[in-house]
Amino acid sequence: MGTFFNQVFNLVTTSPGNLIFHVVVAFSIAGALQAAMSLWRDQEFPQGRRMVIGLSLLLGLRFFAFLLAGLVNLNLFNSEILLPVLDRAITTLSLVLIIWLWAFPEPARKADAATGLLGLFILVLFLLNWVWRGSQIEIQTFNATLANSGWEILTLILLIVGNRILVMRRPNGWGFGLAMMVIGILGHLLHLLFPDTTSDFAGVVRLFDMASFPMLWALPNRFNAPIETPPKSQPVKTIPEKEHRPYAIEPGVFASILALSKGNSQTENCLNISRTIAEAILADICIIFNPPTETGTVNIRCGYDLIRETAVDGATLDSGKIPMLVSAMQRSRPLRLPASSTSLDLFSIGEVLGLGRTGHLLAAFVPDEEGDHPLIGLALLSPYSDRRWNRADQAYLNSIATNLAPILHQNTSQVDMSGDLEAAQENVITLKNLLTETRTENEGLRAEISSISQHAVQQNEKEMAELLAVQEKSQEISERLRVENKRLESLVEELVAESKAASQAESSNSDQAEAELKLALQEIGQLKDQLTEADQRLMTAQQEAPNTENLSEDQIEVFMSIAQELRQPMSSIMGYTDLILGESVGILGALQRKFLDRIKASTERMDTLLDDLFQVVTLDTGGLELRPEAVDLGRAIDKAIADTRAQLQERGIVLRLDFPETMPFLLADYDALQQVLIQLLKNAGTVTPIDGEIFLRASIYPTDDEQDYVLMQVSDQGGGIPKEDLPRVFSRLYRADNPLIQGVGDTGVGLSIVKALVEAHNGRIWVDTEMGKGSTFSLLIPLSTETSLAEAQSP
Repeated sequence: MGTFFNQVFNLVTTSPGNLIFHVVVAFSIAGALQAAMSLWRDQEFPQGRRMVIGLSLLLGLRFFAFLLAGLVNLNLFNSEILLPVLDRAITTLSLVLIIWLWAFPEPARKADAATGLLGLFILVLFLLNWVWRGSQIEIQTFNATLANSGWEILTLILLIVGNRILVMRRPNGWGFGLAMMVIGILGHLLHLLFPDTTSDFAGVVRLFDMASFPMLWALPNRFNAPIETPPKSQPVKTIPEKEHRPYAIEPGVFASILALSKGNSQTENCLNISRTIAEAILADICIIFNPPTETGTVNIRCGYDLIRETAVDGATLDSGKIPMLVSAMQRSRPLRLPASSTSLDLFSIGEVLGLGRTGHLLAAFVPDEEGDHPLIGLALLSPYSDRRWNRADQAYLNSIATNLAPILHQNTSQVDMSGDLEAAQENVITLKNLLTETRTENEGLRAEISSISQHAVQQNEKEMAELLAVQEKSQEISERLRVENKRLESLVEELVAESKAASQAESSNSDQAEAELKLALQEIGQLKDQLTEADQRLMTAQQEAPNTENLSEDQIEVFMSIAQELRQPMSSIMGYTDLILGESVGILGALQRKFLDRIKASTERMDTLLDDLFQVVTLDTGGLELRPEAVDLGRAIDKAIADTRAQLQERGIVLRLDFPETMPFLLADYDALQQVLIQLLKNAGTVTPIDGEIFLRASIYPTDDEQDYVLMQVSDQGGGIPKEDLPRVFSRLYRADNPLIQGVGDTGVGLSIVKALVEAHNGRIWVDTEMGKGSTFSLLIPLSTETSLAEAQSP
């Protein structure tokens, strides 16, 4: 049995027997394509056009595979590299098209787009696989490679997803599609589990494809065409068209009937038109609807149910729920949908009209005056009789729509004129009402003016009486003032007499006051002398105070030795603190660890202050010696960032960098440049709030002369520096009368050192600030600093 299957597999995978497989598959697709073209030509269903497109692509792929197989059979083509990979790609693309044809018979934008993207993905996968296989030194059979397993897994995934989609959507005839995919799953699964490693092609897959592809013939039969049977009579003879026409009236008569409704209202005309169309074409339901609005809604204006003999109420539909009907209206082309269609149009119309099923649908559109866009749409439904619409029905409905156009245009003009007339009448009535209201208001105003004049006369009389009373009262007050004035004059005379008596008493005490004044002047003189002596002592103390600039070399050595000796106990403190914090001598409590952390931080701060002190003494005594060398600015910045990363991470601060692609080399002292960058980054990290940002920028700053500079900037978010404190930013702030500056992160010693180092490199540093936001420290250093360094070090 195994030998038999091997022979069959070899037959369908090797020349010339493999041509049988290609012929069977191609003829299966060609038969289904012929039936789809007949359906499209006879019924003009949109499903037929999609089937023709899909089956044509499928047939083209298989014909291409058949052509290459024929070239290989004639020894005109080498099949070891390209053909196995191409066979897997064509098989996978064919399955994608088959899933698309079975699961989406009607237009679906998302599904169509997904199918196109999947096809492009398979094409790219084919090209990559082809290049990979061509790069192999020793070409082995394709079934023995991992690429074969990858193609089979991809195919199985597509088939399983296709089965899922078919079961969920359940379009017409979905059982045949499900059977095709189940057979395909079995074939590809067997090949994945038991591959024939001696061949390049999947023999078991080809056998199962030969069994499943003939099921494509059921694809066009999902939408059965109406069956026309001739009338039974002996003998059968041809009956003229007029004798068996299934319509109640001719289109010309229909136009005359519609012309009678010109004088009716728009609502009555709509109902009469829908009823006349339903009776003329013997449709169960006829509805009239408007084109989609700008908001994407379609309004069903009216309709008529011929079976129930009742009017159909208007309704509103979302244009997205009737995509095929909207598409046909936009293109002004009639539309026929069978009841078996899975389109969303039939379901949405049935739901809004309250129908369990809509039956078959036929739609035509009345053009506007220019003929470019539809004015209204006409739709016929057969939910009760299940009547199927054919091409003759479509032509008849188009004729009705053409005859309706001038009538609807005239009715629209009449409606507009009647609307204008009604509006004019309403304006006349409004003007009359306004005139009446104006007259009423005039009469009321006259009465009000009369009452106001009477009230004014009465008010004037009352005001005159009040004025007389006020005048009498003012005379009484003036009389009282005269009496009071006389009393005040007598009081003034008494006060003058008392003042004379007081002056005489004061002259007797003048000698005693003069003596006291002399004593006070003597005390003031003594105080002035004491103040002068204090000033002289202060000046003497200031002149005798030590100055670091005038320190002798011995004093500097003593200072340096003492500072150096301080480092040893500080190092011991830091070492023992780290030892205790590591809990190598016992477990620490939370409070103990907190205190030890403070001790360590304070010791590190003291060490930093000692470094600053060394630097200050060195600068003040002129002992700064720079060692210029070629410094890579990028490496120096990276080292500065690494030294300050812990401080920034502890506060959650983000460092933003902006550098050119290539960083220049500087002729500078590497350690001094490092100290400048580290001090600026630390200062920015101290003043920037938690979770803030710092910006470090570097760029080439050209000038008009031949000297170019490097511009480096460090920006913080510390809230800015007050304008009055800007002159003190780079000065030393260790004085009682020089408090710390807002927006600066240290005592000022660090920034003063930075300024001295930058100027020693013949550079310049400054700060720009904005209150409420932050500050930017900028420094310029020349690219070639050999001459400038010599000038900076000279006294």
